[in-house]
Amino acid sequence: RWAAAEDLDFTMLPGGMRTSHNCHDIQWSFDKKGYWVPAGGGLGNQLNFFDAAAGERMKDIGFEDITQDINHAQFVSEDGGAYLSSRLTSAVLKVNASTGGIDWVAGGADGTYTVYHLDGTVYGPGDFPFNGQHNAEYFGENELFMVDNQYEETRPTFYRVYAIDEVAETLTEVWNYAYAA
Repeated sequence: RWAAAEDLDFTMLPGGMRTSHNCHDIQWSFDKKGYWVPAGGGLGNQLNFFDAAAGERMKDIGFEDITQDINHAQFVSEDGGAYLSSRLTSAVLKVNASTGGIDWVAGGADGTYTVYHLDGTVYGPGDFPFNGQHNAEYFGENELFMVDNQYEETRPTFYRVYAIDEVAETLTEVWNYAYAA
């Protein structure tokens, strides 16, 4: 739709090319000379780094073994530490984009953290405490917010806030809201 519409208010990225990636956000690099794209669609399950002046893809950091459909990335330490939301594997990852390393995974079959819910349910590593979540956001004070869509489950959509404890390797739910349409 954007390629044909001239009256829409949006900023064309350098190069003016359409890409095949399907993501919810694009983030400027720390120095504003490039931008990061969580590529959950046509470019694979990776973070792509583009040169802002030329629009050329300069770097790919893949997490293919653990992710599918990375629909959100949030950088929290310059161009290093980032939180990724892998919707189709029902996992949230903390990664180091500088090294390509994975710090931890919460949820999904490859999860490394234990997750505690307010109702007393405990999900061990490899369990699915959320299903089809998206837009996991770190918002300071070691807290993570997400929308838990509960794909293919009978439960309603939840908005959830978790406290992150990297020493204990846990996420502990501190707030939720169930949305039943």
